[in-house]
Parts: sequence; structure tokens; C-alpha cells
Amino acid sequence: VLGEFSASADKKKALEALLNGAKKGPVTFFLNFNFKVGAEKVASSITDSISSRYSGARDVAKLKQILCDGVSAKGNTVKGTTMQFDCSKGGVKISLDG
Repeated sequence: VLGEFSASADKKKALEALLNGAKKGPVTFFLNFNFKVGAEKVASSITDSISSRYSGARDVAKLKQILCDGVSAKGNTVKGTTMQFDCSKGGVKISLDG
């Protein structure tokens, strides 16, 4: 859906397309890291962004801990590390490098 938008496209239209797509079924977000980032920084960056859009503080805190634990087990992210979020009505599945 977002492939229709260029890097300079209207962000509001891109967000609207994303939200409309999410209403139709499961959505996947994929991150590909280009440099080393520590576990706390990754977890904080992602959950800080989510917390401003979602009112479930306990869910966000749980997500932060899951992300921090997962990245810590790997050490850090390095160039080529991938993180995938499969979002559905049933919840969120998170995959790190796989």
C-alpha cells in the first residue's frame, strides 16, 4: 500500500493508507538495522513512539521489556539485524533475525 508514496509524499496520506490497510487485516512492520544499536535504545525508541499513540501503558511496558530482553540476548543490533512485527487482532508476534 505504501509503495504508492514517494519519500517526499504527503505523510498524512501515507499514514491514512497504512491505517486503512490495517483495518482490512493483519499488518506486518519490518525493520532492517544499518548500524549497531544497544538493546535499551532500540526498546526505548520503539516504545516511546508507540506510547504517544496508544493508551495501554502496561502493554507498552511489557513490549519494552520483551524488546530489551530479545536484543540483549543477541548483544546489540548490528548491520543487517532484522526485526519483524506481525500485528493482528489476536496480538503482536515479534521476530528478531528470523
